[in-house]
Amino acid sequence: ANVAGVLAQAPLVATMPVATTAVAAATVQTAAGAAAGSGVTSEMLQNLKGGLQVEATNDYSEISPVYTPHFEVLVEPFRETVLSVYDSYDDLDGVRYEWLVNANHIGEGEKIRFQFNILGKIPLTVRRQLNGAVLAEKTVAATCKYVRREIRTLTEEDRERFFSTVSILQNVPTEEGQRRWGYKYKDKDYYNRLHLYYGADRDCDHWHEGPGFVTSHMAITLEFEQALQAVNPIATVPYWDFTLDRKSVV
Repeated sequence: ANVAGVLAQAPLVATMPVATTAVAAATVQTAAGAAAGSGVTSEMLQNLKGGLQVEATNDYSEISPVYTPHFEVLVEPFRETVLSVYDSYDDLDGVRYEWLVNANHIGEGEKIRFQFNILGKIPLTVRRQLNGAVLAEKTVAATCKYVRREIRTLTEEDRERFFSTVSILQNVPTEEGQRRWGYKYKDKDYYNRLHLYYGADRDCDHWHEGPGFVTSHMAITLEFEQALQAVNPIATVPYWDFTLDRKSVV
């Protein structure tokens, strides 16, 4: 299918509306003091609890965002992500934006660059601050997952990275590779034997005739991808969208 990306186990990243969280009364009181002399009225202060929208992008998602109906935001591991905040109250003087991941400070500004290195759901927070007081704080669960892409859409750097990593699996035996990169590393001979054992048995083809086709190939592809990632953690297995070639043969 012509899709922007196929999600693997475990990130393009998409626009992420951030879920509003309540601002504590003590924080509001502090904010009221901070707003004094800043042209912020009490009515505006009540509305300042909201108005934030966050966007996360990388080199791929800026061109072709990934459709992510099941995630508030999707980010990719080991790939530089640009976090941007859009504020309905962008005319306030002296406002600062603080970013936190897992409640840890990662930077300040309307746009920052950050690399996520842990798979799974990660709390991502942005705070609007004025004179040292937090006017608003919103948190979203950023889901960090790998994204597989059509091989012709890869950047030259990612395509060469993939081929170079495959070359390592072709030339470094499993025993040596596991000493260097861990137990998930397996060489090409392992996958050749695995496929021949389950897919070329004279008595029964376990992998190509029947409902086991999909699950078996998903499993071996994932195992192969994890072997690549043992060597280079940013690597993913690209796919071939044959429908792109249909026009040239019809």
